[in-house]
Amino acid sequence: MKVYKINTMKLITIGDIVDTYIRIKQKGISSILNKIGFNNKIKRVKNNWNESKNIGGFWCIPFFIHYWNKVITGDSNINYPEYFCKKYLQNNEYTLLSIGSGTGFYEREFARQECFSKIVGIELSENRIKEANKLALKNDFNIKYLNENFYDIDFKNERFDVILFNSSLHHFENIEIFLSKHIKPLLSKNGYIVICDYIGKNRLYVPNFQLDEINKLIEIIPKEYRKYTKISNYKNKVYSPGLIRMKLSDPSEASDSEAILPSLHKYFNVLEEKQLGMNLIMPLMRGISHNFIDDNNEIKQILNTLLSADINFVNKYNISDFIFGVYQ
Repeated sequence: MKVYKINTMKLITIGDIVDTYIRIKQKGISSILNKIGFNNKIKRVKNNWNESKNIGGFWCIPFFIHYWNKVITGDSNINYPEYFCKKYLQNNEYTLLSIGSGTGFYEREFARQECFSKIVGIELSENRIKEANKLALKNDFNIKYLNENFYDIDFKNERFDVILFNSSLHHFENIEIFLSKHIKPLLSKNGYIVICDYIGKNRLYVPNFQLDEINKLIEIIPKEYRKYTKISNYKNKVYSPGLIRMKLSDPSEASDSEAILPSLHKYFNVLEEKQLGMNLIMPLMRGISHNFIDDNNEIKQILNTLLSADINFVNKYNISDFIFGVYQ
């Protein structure tokens, strides 16, 4: 059996230089200088999410949204909030805490299920909180959003029936301590933790054997679908990021993501856990996913090929960078 060595993450890589060049062309030199200017870690994280528009993420591609729905719920048209509420909740008196709520999409989806008497979202980014409040008001949802650092909130012995992490748990440090000392005490008796999150390598590191598979795939994507937004450049190769750029860009990004599953298994009972993959697709789609939003036959064919390769990779190595899970 062939052994695949997990090479060590470097301080800086060619990919850092390429990505910095692309970012400067897209947003100007000030976007880089701003990163360096924020010495405080929390301020740097807030700045990153205030200016982020979610451009370049595979999660905005309808094809993959439907795929995840199918894996999690069995139906490509049913999302996990609807699935979870129908499977686990029996009345409309539950309370939900969403940590890292962003612009509030999933809080609104949970609110639509009419299972909750109280929904609270916590988010560092002022811009995202404003958007979340606007959309909650527009849909007449009674959702309370807190624009605060989670660690600064005094919950005053309050407990929640459901605690949600949607692509947010991997932004916390010291995951085992965070879950055992801060999250477990907030959970009501028989309460649930729901996560849909990245659990891959710390700092989004990509091992060489994984990069090899990704860069084979990029060659089958037609050039017009590899164009970066706002500029004339094309994505021709995928690199693993370096540690310095990751810390400068967003110090919270996947700082302890490898500890998520072991820590959840240590302190909570696993009710269900489903592999969502994206080991090849996330690095491949970063920066070019806007080209795949349309639902035409050519795009479907490309994405089907990419997804098949991703599924085969996950099955071959039994590793998944994303999971959906419910814990108690």
